[in-house]
Amino acid sequence: NPTYWNNKGDALYELDKYEEAIKCYDKAIELNPNNPVYWNNKGDALYELDEYEEAIKCYDKAIELDPNNPVYWNNKGNALYELGKYEEAIECYDKAIELNPNNPVYWENKGNAIEKLYGKRKANQFYKKARELRGKS
Repeated sequence: NPTYWNNKGDALYELDKYEEAIKCYDKAIELNPNNPVYWNNKGDALYELDEYEEAIKCYDKAIELDPNNPVYWNNKGNALYELGKYEEAIECYDKAIELNPNNPVYWENKGNAIEKLYGKRKANQFYKKARELRGKS
């Protein structure tokens, strides 16, 4: 049952046992390669191991299977950000925002990438939007 493998992977992930979690996610994917959650979860574990390129491949597969999930776009953006690919990260954050404009995390993440490229002044509008969404204007 792939759900059991995924759940075991989640438990191991929570214990910071990322390599073991990946093995469980791989088993879940082997049993059901069309579940985007399994791909995203594997990407998250790879991200925690600083394996950003591999994480992006997993996020891409999750996005291919479910292109309307903003979490997958945000996660891919985070991995691109860590690789210093800020423009590509912004594109991902924009897609996440398009799909769910009320999530302050996506706005803040976009602000972080904008700040890296253009400075804090350009990023402030995105940080402000994140604060507004959190109810802290």
